[in-house]
Amino acid sequence: YYFKTYKKDEEIPVEIPVKLPICKIDDLYFHTFAEAGRYLKTSRQAIAQAKNRNSKKILDHEVIWF
Repeated sequence: YYFKTYKKDEEIPVEIPVKLPICKIDDLYFHTFAEAGRYLKTSRQAIAQAKNRNSKKILDHEVIWF
């Protein structure tokens, strides 16, 4: 991780962007379809289609969508 330092006269932004996870599989959080696909050894398109169908399981792994 990289952190930005601010000088005394520099204004600090109020809103800081935070990347939210798209799903939780086996108590692991994934932020992109590609990450989840690599973990499950399947394509990102398959993960995206499962999200569109709101599937509860992918390849016998429990999935929680956010």
